[in-house]
Amino acid sequence: MKDNTLKKLFTYSIILLMFTSALCNSTQGTLLTRYIDFYALESASQGLMSSAQSAGNLIALFSIGLLAGKLLKTSILMISAVSVPVIFVLLGFKPAFSVLLVAYMLFGAAFAFQDSLASALMVDLNPEKSRLYMNLLHGVFGLGGLIGPIFFTSLMKEGLEWSGVLVLAACISSVSCAVYILFAGKASKLLPASTMPKKKIDLGDIRRFVSEKRKMILLICAICFGAHQIGISSWINRYVADYIGDVNNGPLSLSMFWVGTAASRFLSSVLRIRDSTKVSLGFLLTSVFILIGVLSRNGTVMVFCCLFAGLAEGPILPLMLDMSCRWERENTSLGSSMLLLAHYCGLLLMPLMIGKLAALADLMTAMLLPAAASLIGAAFSVKLIEYNRQEQ
Repeated sequence: MKDNTLKKLFTYSIILLMFTSALCNSTQGTLLTRYIDFYALESASQGLMSSAQSAGNLIALFSIGLLAGKLLKTSILMISAVSVPVIFVLLGFKPAFSVLLVAYMLFGAAFAFQDSLASALMVDLNPEKSRLYMNLLHGVFGLGGLIGPIFFTSLMKEGLEWSGVLVLAACISSVSCAVYILFAGKASKLLPASTMPKKKIDLGDIRRFVSEKRKMILLICAICFGAHQIGISSWINRYVADYIGDVNNGPLSLSMFWVGTAASRFLSSVLRIRDSTKVSLGFLLTSVFILIGVLSRNGTVMVFCCLFAGLAEGPILPLMLDMSCRWERENTSLGSSMLLLAHYCGLLLMPLMIGKLAALADLMTAMLLPAAASLIGAAFSVKLIEYNRQEQ
């Protein structure tokens, strides 16, 4: 097999990993009401699964800094790929709530390794087409988020228990794991320089990163993105199906959000607009659409608003990741890890805030928080347009 062919197949095996991880990730939003009912969750505890996963995300990103220079990126990615099906088999046994939280924390860690290292490898493997492959990588993630809720919900309507959904997710993820392993061993030998960072990421690297104003603004935007995305992806199904009472449009709203997200990521490179402008407009339009959808208190309106919100916000994360990695060309692991660290901070905080505000007021009021987070992101991202202009 030619080296270029092997490299391309390896790239697509990484993208496949992201797709099945998205399927697994979508189970939380799809099964949130089942979890709440089964474990009798109240108030902020309803957001604990999501926050536990985000805590795992953060742990993994700190670990990447320690593992850099000791293990190949491809090896760390392999370990995380193998762990996902094991974790979902455990979840399928309906464990005690404390065990479930630990399992979601471990999944969060595994996913963060995949998210960060897969993003870095897209730049390492395809330096001249990094934007294209970064959008493809995260577009496929959006595609998994689209298919997951519809697929799993339809199976439950046919009688499959929610625990069976988790076991099925484990089986699907094991297939992508096997495909990745098939190519990783051979392909990693072709890329020793790009898959092994020169040294671990230390506090000096982090201080240097945050000392640059443009990178600090990028991190704030990443926090806002994580906060608004988790608010939509984890809570919109419950808001429409339970609060509004439109059972059919609940999972459809979530799926349409991921339809828009996936479509816009695939099409982003076609639009002749500066990356920073896409980011800023994306934040602003997402805020507007989610605000309209929530205030309408109408399931059908929410379906369309989620579609347009997904179209608006889709390119934001891959474009910010590409910026961060390009600004750290000599250490792409640092660029992707720092950006995702901020992203996961937003993922960690928002579910707890929504759960608490829903208990103090109501779920409609709480669902205004993702729109507010996106609006804040829009305000800060305006400054990125100036930095992007200076680059060009």
